[in-house]
Amino acid sequence: MKKSGLLAIVFFFLFIGTLIYFNYQNYKFGSREDREELLVAVMFDIIENRSISEEEVKEIEVFRSQAGVYPFFYNVQVTLNNGDRILYAWSNKEKSNLNITDYPNKNQ
Repeated sequence: MKKSGLLAIVFFFLFIGTLIYFNYQNYKFGSREDREELLVAVMFDIIENRSISEEEVKEIEVFRSQAGVYPFFYNVQVTLNNGDRILYAWSNKEKSNLNITDYPNKNQ
């Protein structure tokens, strides 16, 4: 009886530790749904509004700031092959508009 009780306690703490770990990972990196929602809005702007093709895009990065309030701590940076960068973030709490900042390549 003592071994089964001890085993149950060990499994309980393993389970609690796993839950804490995954909740911390979700907090640290943000939920996938929130990042994907911003990425969808960014891709719509790139393809529909700016007419940038897939071949012109070098890299797309998602950042989560350590400071700020939801949903403003998510940022997406799009780097183009010509060196231009475009930074996206939500401009309001309703996530209906994007704040877009262009950083043109100064070496051109």
